[in-house]
Amino acid sequence: MSDQNQTLMAAYGATAFYMHVTEDILRLHLCDCDYYRINAYQLPLKPALHKLRLQRLIDEFAKIHPDSPEFIRGLHCIREARNDVVHEFITQVGSDVASEEGRDQILALLLRLVRYQCLYISRLRLIHEAHLRDLPILHLDRLLQRKEPEFVAHVSTSDAQTWLDELVTISDATVA
Repeated sequence: MSDQNQTLMAAYGATAFYMHVTEDILRLHLCDCDYYRINAYQLPLKPALHKLRLQRLIDEFAKIHPDSPEFIRGLHCIREARNDVVHEFITQVGSDVASEEGRDQILALLLRLVRYQCLYISRLRLIHEAHLRDLPILHLDRLLQRKEPEFVAHVSTSDAQTWLDELVTISDATVA
């Protein structure tokens, strides 16, 4: 595989990865804002927070931060661009795959998208940290009462490992 193709695949993967990081930061922020009632925010569906799609996560973030319409619009632009590139790669840029110049253009597009994703992730982190800095002052009673369940997440017990184990079983029987 050529260096250009490897770089292209790495940038494609980075685009998907950083969007998942963005989703996780948004979920964390929504959960904490709900718990501490920051800006009187209350999650509409607490048990299903992990199932909310990115568009809904951004819309919920907008309820907490109505004073940031341009930032929220930027998050939606990143979401749309990522969806077009990741979910509709061939229909969006497939004709450019055939030539080296076209692949260079795809790579440039992906790298620009990754750059903006990283900028927005940094800004989300700063927003979240600013809320956390204010918690002891504004919500000391809730902070002292909060009891976090122990966080345990291992590859061996992950859903991905379960699916991979099933895939190995199926593949051993059908592909071998």
